[in-house]
Order: sequence, then structure tokens, then C-alpha cells
Amino acid sequence: MAEKVDPFRKESGRTESVKERSALDGEITIRLNARKVLRGSLLVLMLVVVFYVGRLSAGPAPEAPSFDFSGLTDLFSSDDASPSGLAVSEVNETTAEETAPAEAALEEPETATENESTESELEGPETFVNAPYSRVALSLDDVYNTIKEPGKWGRITGVSYTIKNNEAGTIKPSRFMMIMEGYDKDDERIEYKFDVGIDSQRIKIGETVTDDAAIKATYNVAAMPDGDLKKVRINLILYDAENQLMASHQREVDLTVE
Repeated sequence: MAEKVDPFRKESGRTESVKERSALDGEITIRLNARKVLRGSLLVLMLVVVFYVGRLSAGPAPEAPSFDFSGLTDLFSSDDASPSGLAVSEVNETTAEETAPAEAALEEPETATENESTESELEGPETFVNAPYSRVALSLDDVYNTIKEPGKWGRITGVSYTIKNNEAGTIKPSRFMMIMEGYDKDDERIEYKFDVGIDSQRIKIGETVTDDAAIKATYNVAAMPDGDLKKVRINLILYDAENQLMASHQREVDLTVE
């Protein structure tokens, strides 16, 4: 009896053989994303540029160095990196040579500063002028007046003045003496004494100082010549701490206004 042949058996064996050949001898296809490849290349290029800039910024240079990117092109086109290495070496040597004059120039201002401080130290100490005084100018600028009872009496509460030092050194004014018309007679003379203002207790050569000083000087209308308060003569005299005369000034003031 003839053996039955399974028509599907032969096909099944053939299919298994085909499967084995496709797994071992088949071609592998690699797909590249152009956008990702370009992004990765730019990232590598940026890192290399940053490295070059960091090497070149190690010292100050008067002029910006020129960058040679030919080595970067060779880096991506060939495995031999020697051209880029030579370029880095040449740039570094040029930068070091150009930096030396700049560093020397930066040291010059420090030397000038030291010379200025030395000159200031060589200046002599401040000198003071004592009596006799011949070049101190005094001006009575105004009076601060308070009318207590119109037509009868009032009080001067302060004066405004200016002192100019034309002496050859620093002066130290200390106090004033004020004599008011009507109280300047020998038998009725009244001298009002008071200190100078704080800002005018020490005046250097050539300085002009305007300041105020407080005083309490009471006056009566009856004591004034003809009872006229519009032109009352006031004499202001300046002294130092040793009671030495420095300067004086006399002027007429109006005591009818406050």
C-alpha cells in the first residue's frame, strides 16, 4: 500500500528553513534622525568653543585673540586631532606675550598712588597764628531782635556775622564783646560778652566763615539817643581764648523790626 504523503508537511519544513535564513542573513537598517544628529553636533561644538574661550581668558589681554576654527572642522572630519592641538598651543603663547605689557601698565597707577600718599605725608603740620592779629576781617551782618513792649523795650537774642582769615595760619576765635549805643557811656557802659558759634571756633588760612551766636542784650527806648530805634549803632569785637583782640566791626541796625 502506497504511503500517504501529507501535502502540508513539506511546506511546513520549508517555512521553518526560510525563517532561519531571514534571522541570520537578513539586513539591518539603522535610522538616524537628522534633527537629533545636528543638535548633538552643535552641543559638542559649543562645549569645544567654551573650552577654548576658558583657556584664552586665563589672563587679561589688550586685544581680543583671533580664533582659528579650522581645527574644529578637522576634529569632526578626521580622527587625527593634532592640528587643533597645535592651534591651541600657538594661541596660548601669543596671548601670554601680549598680556605682559598690559600687566606692566596696570602697575603704574599703584606707583602713582604711593607717590601721592608720600607727598601728602611730607606736608608740614597745621600752623596756628597768635596775637598780634592784623589780617582778620569781621563783619556784623544782622541782629536777631525781639520787641517785648512796643515803644518801650526789647531784647537782642543773637547776631549773624562773618569772619575771614587772611593770616598766614589757622586762627581760633573764642568770644565776642558787644557794645550798644545808649549803653556806651563811661559811667553807664554795658559790655555784653558771649561765645562765638561752633563753626567759627577754628578757621584755616584763606577761609571765610559765616555763623550765628546767641546773646541776651536787653535795651530800653529811653536809653537811646532821641529814642530812635531805627539807627542804633552796635560795635562787635572779636577776641581769642587769650583775650587778645582779633578784629571789630561797627554798624547801625534797625531795632523796630524783629
